[in-house]
Amino acid sequence: MLFRSPVRNGADYWIRSTLRQFGFEQPWFLPVVLMIGLLFWQLAGGYRWRASVGTILGMLCESVVYGMCLVFLGETQSILIDKYNASHETAPTAAIAIPTSTELTRAVSFLGAGIYEELLFRAALLPLMFGVLRLFFDRGPAIVWAVVGSSLLFSWAHYIGPAGDAYEPFGFAFRAMAGMFFATLMVNRGLGITVGAHAAYDILVGLLLPQSLLQTWLTPGS
Repeated sequence: MLFRSPVRNGADYWIRSTLRQFGFEQPWFLPVVLMIGLLFWQLAGGYRWRASVGTILGMLCESVVYGMCLVFLGETQSILIDKYNASHETAPTAAIAIPTSTELTRAVSFLGAGIYEELLFRAALLPLMFGVLRLFFDRGPAIVWAVVGSSLLFSWAHYIGPAGDAYEPFGFAFRAMAGMFFATLMVNRGLGITVGAHAAYDILVGLLLPQSLLQTWLTPGS
């Protein structure tokens, strides 16, 4: 199954590797830059500084629901391939391993994947592609092509570089589907829900839901 590989966070690895090439090797540098960027976003957008407990709980519940939706989509795809393909492909892994000695370490890694990958591919790449496509298409088609294009790049990025996976269709298809899922959330629900859904998905499949339970839920007649 796709979901039982070791915890990985490709975007974090790519960003840190790039920063190291410019001499920024301190482990705290990337989180600090992230916090400064989010602070600038808050100030530039003129957003409220206070959020009610109800709003936070509502976002948490919504993120978990969307995370569960992606769990079912991914497991359904895997089961269909198991059922209809005579030779099942090896489940993919992501770009770079992160130590997983404790549950807390794994949970932090999952949260990091949700934050870094969504900022890189949905908060940055998706609007950039939309802006370029808007020069040639109406708003609706530009959004659709930006969602599809950024999702394909999101999937393809896991197979490049010395730490990338060996390409195989199942992993590429799932990652592209997940990219379109998150990009659609970004367009309709914003960055907060998208990051939350990504982190919720990772935690659900990595820590909370046993594979046997997922198989039971999705197997007809069980």
